[in-house]
Amino acid sequence: MFRAVRLDLYTPPFFFPDLEYRRPVARVRDDSGGCCDENLTGFAASCRSPDDLVSIASAVKYLPVWTFDGSSTGQANGHNSDTFLLPRALYRDPFRRGNHVIVMCDTYKYNMEPTESNNRVKCQEASDKCKDEEPWFGIEQEYILLDSDLRPFGWPPGGFPPPQGPYYCGVGANKVFARDLVEAHYR
Repeated sequence: MFRAVRLDLYTPPFFFPDLEYRRPVARVRDDSGGCCDENLTGFAASCRSPDDLVSIASAVKYLPVWTFDGSSTGQANGHNSDTFLLPRALYRDPFRRGNHVIVMCDTYKYNMEPTESNNRVKCQEASDKCKDEEPWFGIEQEYILLDSDLRPFGWPPGGFPPPQGPYYCGVGANKVFARDLVEAHYR
């Protein structure tokens, strides 16, 4: 169970470098537990996090539909700027743990049409069309670490490494660099 908490109206935005593949989510903001929303904005690389008073929530069906001014986030024009957050899934927060939760939300315009940044709705529609095929999603942890010279970490100075072959899913300190950091991100 989660006890009710009062949270700040706005917290600093979070930076997600690959927003077009991210979903609107909600995350708790204080150690006592609860939940709040973090929704995608219409801007290139920012999220907003308006917090609200949250009561005890043990399932997504008990979470309210929230609204916000979509013109402030690039998700609506100046008139008819009401934008809705509809909770879709409730997860225990693996980062903050304890009673903290993350709520995955869809964003909708004033007329209840999905916002342009709400790609999950299109994905759900496509998935529903082929549900007999039991579609899966694969999640891949992929990024590039840069050294202080802004070159990929582990590349030879002034040059390039050999072709990818031995590096793809590679093993060994001469092929895989910063493995401890990568595994820490995975955990």
